[in-house]
Formats: sequence, C-alpha cells, structure tokens
Amino acid sequence: MAVSKSSELSVRSQIYLKELKDLSLVLFPDHHHCRKLVNSYCEDQGFDLNPIIETSAMISLKRLVKNNIGGTVLPKPLSQTWDDGFYHIINLVEPTPKRDICIVYRSDKFLGQAGRMFISKVKEQFT
Repeated sequence: MAVSKSSELSVRSQIYLKELKDLSLVLFPDHHHCRKLVNSYCEDQGFDLNPIIETSAMISLKRLVKNNIGGTVLPKPLSQTWDDGFYHIINLVEPTPKRDICIVYRSDKFLGQAGRMFISKVKEQFT
C-alpha cells in the first residue's frame, strides 16, 4: 500500500488487510488485474472495498496519493518504482495478497542466451 508521507499512516510499516475497509482509498477500477486480486482477498475477509476515487491512470493515482487524498494498493514491484520522497510504502499483511507468475517455454527445444537471461531477470525481480 502506498500513502503520502504526510498521511497519519506513514509511521506504519504494515497494515492488516481488514483495515482497508475503513480507509480512504484511490484505486484502479474493478476490471484492473491488481484490483481484482485485492477485491478477492477482501471478499474472503468478508468485506468489499469502497474507494473514494477510481482511475486507471497511474499518474492520477500518484498525484492523489501524494496530495493525501487517499492511499492506494499496488503490486510490490510497481510500488518500488515510486519516489519515496513523497510516498510511504506499507506492507499489507494477514493475508498478504499475492499472485503466482509463470514462464512457459518448451524444455525440449533450445533456449538461447537472451531467453535464459530474461528468465534469470524475472526470477531476480520477483523472488
């Protein structure tokens, strides 16, 4: 979760998923993959998210969070790209939403150097 450095939540390093139901949130729309994932985890916990603003534009999310309109939920690799001079990242816990990613390739065929390097970089980024 990303919040403004001026948010009262900016002193926290983690937040329980169930706490999202009581927070002002700015989120991707329901059809976005990240939002679908978070929605399913929230539904499993017995509640629905009610964001104050939905937008599919990343720049809008960043500006809304920076101006302390609300917090947002982002995939960890994406949140790591946000300038921490304006934002504070809080880990979602109990449960932590996660998704498995896979790389599919034919093991019976030659895998070139570029393919091996790509797999190596993906593993490095997501593990």
